[in-house]
Amino acid sequence: MNYEDILEKLEEISIKLESYNDYPESASNNAKRAIEWKEENGSSCGTRVGWTRAGQLARKENISRDTIARMASFKRHQQNKDVPYSERCGGIMWDAWGGTSRINWAINKLKQIDKNNMADLTTTVTESVTLNGAVRGTTNTVTTTGINNVYERIVNCANGQVTHLASFDTNSYGSAVQIDKEDVRYIRVTNLDTTNSLELAIVGATTLYQVILLAGQSHILCGANSVMLAEADTSPSFGTMAALTSIQVKPVVNTDVEIFVASV
Repeated sequence: MNYEDILEKLEEISIKLESYNDYPESASNNAKRAIEWKEENGSSCGTRVGWTRAGQLARKENISRDTIARMASFKRHQQNKDVPYSERCGGIMWDAWGGTSRINWAINKLKQIDKNNMADLTTTVTESVTLNGAVRGTTNTVTTTGINNVYERIVNCANGQVTHLASFDTNSYGSAVQIDKEDVRYIRVTNLDTTNSLELAIVGATTLYQVILLAGQSHILCGANSVMLAEADTSPSFGTMAALTSIQVKPVVNTDVEIFVASV
């Protein structure tokens, strides 16, 4: 079974669980137009999955949340939407996926679906040390509401090489590991090695700061938008924080690093 067959099987399962067909009529018409042109003129553009999706739209069939997410991510091809069908693939495949009205619907629908599936993130930090027979330290717990998306990954980072754990921008479809900075509420990076430290870089648009993570230690941020700043002097300019653009690490040996990002 190839990749496209797997996608179709997963789609069948998802549709049985929960599906939607309240997308605009114009989206169906766009898909019909692309299909008709392909049938009359022939086209090698697109994949089997892409044309299967066009057929679903043309017939106004139900689609799953996963399919809606893939359609929303198709917005990254918007710059090619006006290319004539006869010249290149951008225009015909844009319409095959429902065109602008369908992509905009998918983006908004995805937010609506996920809003109904929100959860609370509970973060607990405990310090405990006994000095001269007295226990010192405390436990602090923070609950962040409205979480509907989690990015969690363990990355094996190569010795002496810079590894990008995540990137951040104003959307989540620009690259494979890009996260919408405005939605982020919590970030944790943990060095899973039991012996060696690593260098962690928190990178903004025009500045960055670096810290050392010893074995087993974590670095935590409360968001990705207006959350960091590095300065070259010793006089902090409070109130001028910048947004993240990426999180990078450079270990001294091959090291597993965990990143956990929770977003609304």
